[in-house]
Amino acid sequence: MDVSGVTLKLIFILIPGALASLIFEKLTTHKPWNSFKFIAHSILFGVLSYLITGWLINLISTFFHLHWSQLILWRDLDSKNIPFDEIGKATVTSIVIGFLSSAIDYYKILNRFATWLKITNKYGDINLYSHFLNSTNINAIYFRDLKSKLTYHGFVESFSETDEIKEIVLRNVIVYSSESESNKNIVELYRINAVYLSRPKDEVLIEIPITIRENESKNNTTAGNI
Repeated sequence: MDVSGVTLKLIFILIPGALASLIFEKLTTHKPWNSFKFIAHSILFGVLSYLITGWLINLISTFFHLHWSQLILWRDLDSKNIPFDEIGKATVTSIVIGFLSSAIDYYKILNRFATWLKITNKYGDINLYSHFLNSTNINAIYFRDLKSKLTYHGFVESFSETDEIKEIVLRNVIVYSSESESNKNIVELYRINAVYLSRPKDEVLIEIPITIRENESKNNTTAGNI
């Protein structure tokens, strides 16, 4: 058995799994992966890609009465012949798997289903900072810098977090300053189009202003007139 030939074949075989892992890694929010985790994801996505590809070939062949050849990859691992056609089909499948798995992670479908079954209340693998700012009801926020006593009111454009700092980009920003320790007297300083903020995680407080809906406002007005 030609070791170099088999090694080259294994490299090509791993392409679909590695591609799906790269897509998933780039599109999801998580802590940096180590080599073991990336390899484990690549193997998992790779096996899924070939299994789904083989299943699709069987399904299409049966439904349309075609004579498509079945995957011979699993029966021919010892050979140094590289099945480029099968690898190409699995690569296309892996792209779909990468985007689909990213969507499942983004919308927390697995966690929501498990919550519906009442077997967990875990919201996902991302930290609470990212989970909070990813909420659908997040629009404008107050970003309070506790050390400088400055408050930034704006719309969240992007954000990230490390073990030490929190980063955020706000648009249509109004900057306020507190004149007292109790933060009761707030003074507007200036307005800017955008701002990038990077602060230690224990010096930040994020608040969401109360939004009164139009219907609620009308009901309150009617109730006040009665």
